[in-house]
Amino acid sequence: MLAVAVLFGVLLAGCHGPDLVVDGTPDVDWDLANDKAEVSVTVKNKGDRDAGQFLVYVDADEDPVSSNHRPQLHFTVEQLAAGESITLEDSFIPLKHPANANLANVDEIHVIVDPKSMVKEKSENNNEAKVPVN
Repeated sequence: MLAVAVLFGVLLAGCHGPDLVVDGTPDVDWDLANDKAEVSVTVKNKGDRDAGQFLVYVDADEDPVSSNHRPQLHFTVEQLAAGESITLEDSFIPLKHPANANLANVDEIHVIVDPKSMVKEKSENNNEAKVPVN
């Protein structure tokens, strides 16, 4: 009976914790002719425990891929309480460089929440979103 109680406690413990997700579809305003390459992404902790510090990477996926000067925005979120959201916004325009075709080769935005697995989450399989650049 004690073994069953311990096993049940271990299973319940696995059901609690933070769960970081991309909330909704990231907003991309990509109009290089008008010098715009902006991204807005909302990250939510849909878990039942607070999350400590974690990173968020926003990659501008390229075709063809640049050998250097690959465009990436990165954010550090100090903490995110259970049930709370944060919206992160920035522009890729400062990352334009001849080596990355001045961003003209970007075809997709790829958001990765907690890419370094700094937060032990209920689910590690729901931390990414991709949006095509039109």
